[in-house]
Amino acid sequence: MKKRSNYKIAFIFASHEYEKWHAGLVHFISQVNLVRDMDNFDFFIFTDSKKKLKKNLKIDKLNIIETSMFHKKSIFFFIRRLIIFLFNKDYLLFYLLQKYKIKILSNRDLFRNNKIKSMCFIPDAGYLTLKNVFNKKELTIRKRLVEKLMKNSDLIYTHSNASKKTYVKQYKNVKIIPIRTYLNIYNKKPQYRNINIKKPVFYFPAQIWLHKNHLYLLELAERLQKKKIKCKFIFSGKKEDHRNPSHYRNIIKTIRNKNLNEYFEILGHINKERVVDLIRSSSALISPSRDEGWGFIKDEARYFGKFIFLSKIPGHKELKPPGTIFFKLNDITDLENKIIKFILNPPSIKSQKKIQKSSLKNLKLLKIIATNDTKKAYRYLLGK
Repeated sequence: MKKRSNYKIAFIFASHEYEKWHAGLVHFISQVNLVRDMDNFDFFIFTDSKKKLKKNLKIDKLNIIETSMFHKKSIFFFIRRLIIFLFNKDYLLFYLLQKYKIKILSNRDLFRNNKIKSMCFIPDAGYLTLKNVFNKKELTIRKRLVEKLMKNSDLIYTHSNASKKTYVKQYKNVKIIPIRTYLNIYNKKPQYRNINIKKPVFYFPAQIWLHKNHLYLLELAERLQKKKIKCKFIFSGKKEDHRNPSHYRNIIKTIRNKNLNEYFEILGHINKERVVDLIRSSSALISPSRDEGWGFIKDEARYFGKFIFLSKIPGHKELKPPGTIFFKLNDITDLENKIIKFILNPPSIKSQKKIQKSSLKNLKLLKIIATNDTKKAYRYLLGK
């Protein structure tokens, strides 16, 4: 009996798209690493640079196709953009995928057709839940983008039920499913390290955007300063927020005016290795974000077995990591009391090891959930 050939699934890695988008790169790597060993599928990555891809991802068991179509300085890149502009369809990408008999395009929209199904990720629904963060122009742009993705994709996926519920209320006739993310970007087993609470450091790896709520930690630091409680908050991530250009300057100005310099270190965009070092050496992670579709900081806490202070929002409450300490956003005294308790009565070595052990079990569970979510999406697209 003739053996049935595997279904071919494609990813796109255009390196310029990830240069300053750490979360997007983490999402891409994690997704590929999750599926690469699945039976009955062959996975292809179409990229502008095999060399840059290899810097971020092990490419064994993957079919890598290098093409100038995704290189910003290539004539084919501009021809492709022109065709999309004129016909509102990515015909060049379609024909490239057809050449390799691709059945599913996994991480971006294409256009509806009978040959290739596409599944596209949409990020958190902040433009629907936090409209005050966006100006009218940005709201319009974001709305058009989301509607374009939904129009051109056979399946839309989010990283949480919280995001799905928000989008389903707004877009009732679109197939939307959650595919929970499983952080797998370090290509090695988790390595745990006990914290040094004598030098309390709370690390917040996130873009310095308004909804991430860095100003909340400035207010907290001011309260701690008055009580002579010493600690440090480290921020890393892109400093520019195109929706709120003055936001970063306001943070720096507030730190300077309130004499909070000893409490903060702002690093800007840093590489993956430095992020890992800071996570492992920190006393705990922290995120006062006002809205998250998923939030990779939870996965980082899970992967490294860290305690983490999280704002009590739906995106954080879903599949929370074992070391979570929730706080109320509408009552900063709640976070203040919990931080002070953590500093003055630090977790014992025994409790740290317990969190690390629970994190390892939690990782295994999350991998199963994420794998089943992805298989469910593939079966839906293949009509199985």
